[in-house]
Amino acid sequence: MRQLWAVMAVFVLLLMGCGEAGSGGTASINSEATHNPTAQEMLQDNPDADFFQLGDVIYVNAANIEWVQAEALKAEEKIDSIAKQYVQGGVFEDGMATKLPKGAEIYKPDTHGLLILIAKWDGHEVRYLAILEG
Repeated sequence: MRQLWAVMAVFVLLLMGCGEAGSGGTASINSEATHNPTAQEMLQDNPDADFFQLGDVIYVNAANIEWVQAEALKAEEKIDSIAKQYVQGGVFEDGMATKLPKGAEIYKPDTHGLLILIAKWDGHEVRYLAILEG
């Protein structure tokens, strides 16, 4: 029985020694808060980017994203339309797009929830992918 207590005491001491230096024997977890990219951040990275914003989520043109194009998707439910086209130097708002024309309809596909949306206008159909962090 004494051996069991001795082993447990050594184990506890080892665990206490695993903390960060100067942390008083307790380990801390460093984490940075993440957030979804904003329209301003997207424009700063690429002023010519093709995206729109709905519900505070940025959706980027996925024409060059192979796995998105490979998905068998069908536009199922119209969820919104583009209210305005962004003008350089202005404030980006929900329902605004950088390239899509005003009035372009936004559809939720039959699968993937709101991760992939489909924009339709004048016979065009383009898939957009949500940019999400965390």
